[in-house]
Amino acid sequence: MSNLTYCMKKKNPNLISESNEMVKSLLDSGLIKSPVVSTQIRGNFTLAQSKMVTAILMQLQDRIEKNIKARTSAGFSNDLFALSDVTDGEITFKIPFTDLGVRADGYDELEKACRDILKLDMTYSEYNETTGGDDLVMRNIFTEIRIPTSKEDGGTGRRKGYLLVSMSYKSANSAFGMRKGYTEYQLGLISKFKSPRTLRLYTYLSSWRDIGFYSAKYEDLKEYLGTLVYKNDARTEVALDQYVAWSEFRRAVLMPAYKELKSNAEEGMADFYFEFDPIYPGAKKRGNPKEVKFTIIQTDLGREMQTMKQVRKLQAMLIEKYHITEAEWTIIEPLLSGIEVSALREELRRIDSLLEKKQPDNIHAYASQCLIQWLMKTRP
Repeated sequence: MSNLTYCMKKKNPNLISESNEMVKSLLDSGLIKSPVVSTQIRGNFTLAQSKMVTAILMQLQDRIEKNIKARTSAGFSNDLFALSDVTDGEITFKIPFTDLGVRADGYDELEKACRDILKLDMTYSEYNETTGGDDLVMRNIFTEIRIPTSKEDGGTGRRKGYLLVSMSYKSANSAFGMRKGYTEYQLGLISKFKSPRTLRLYTYLSSWRDIGFYSAKYEDLKEYLGTLVYKNDARTEVALDQYVAWSEFRRAVLMPAYKELKSNAEEGMADFYFEFDPIYPGAKKRGNPKEVKFTIIQTDLGREMQTMKQVRKLQAMLIEKYHITEAEWTIIEPLLSGIEVSALREELRRIDSLLEKKQPDNIHAYASQCLIQWLMKTRP
């Protein structure tokens, strides 16, 4: 498949053009992993719709991890689904109401979100073996959503059962395919955000937290957050520009998102927050900026998560390289505290040299013993 584009009827979300540089840069970063294609839905998605897509992504995490690990193997596919996953031509996701954070009085909002998300369609080119050319294929991403109406006992007003969201096999692989890589962000914050634009900025800037800053073109940022809509992929005609002036966009869009994320950071719930500054061309300091620079400030939680991420990578590497067992890892992990990464890498290179020189019969036992002895001697 190629030339994938999505569109929504009326004023509902659609896929941002790939000429938007914010979309181009979401290629691969290392919490919940999300295919880059699925992050291109505009930021005027409601929170209920965002949570629905996130709930589906949660059920895809194992598939995404396996896909990432298989990228260097023969016969690798960017598709997350196989024909064996299909029932009656469809992939169905079973989503508990608790995953959506639906209040007892929030089912009308959920039903409206479901009606709107069913309108989301896609258009892509597909090779036709009979004609020898490409066909233009148009289909809805979601084919059916079933919402239980029976209520729980006890007068809580909450409903029983699960939300069932179905997609066609081809639509599932198109909308959640891994051909453009993935981005990653902290799942626990999603239920706390009140604004979908806070969620939108948080998920995007998560890809840049290790670098510490990101500069977005002003028009790209407005489009990404759903306040600027073009009539075509060439982005030559504007259909909607909700906040023309920078002062309006800053007040209505960026400041609320900044305040909400910073408040979560101060409460110890967010791994980072951001500050932003307009960047003007030349000496100009008024009017609309050329770019908006985001400075990403990691919190104590963010630094702790970064350390945990490095530890997970190290564990995976040791298992793959030296076949370290789970029992040995329980010994190694607490010894890593305070060890500098550069020193550890140097020691692993030394162990590799020793393995090549000594050619021990039991490579695994020799490597794990060397590493544990070094850690016990080196730790602060």
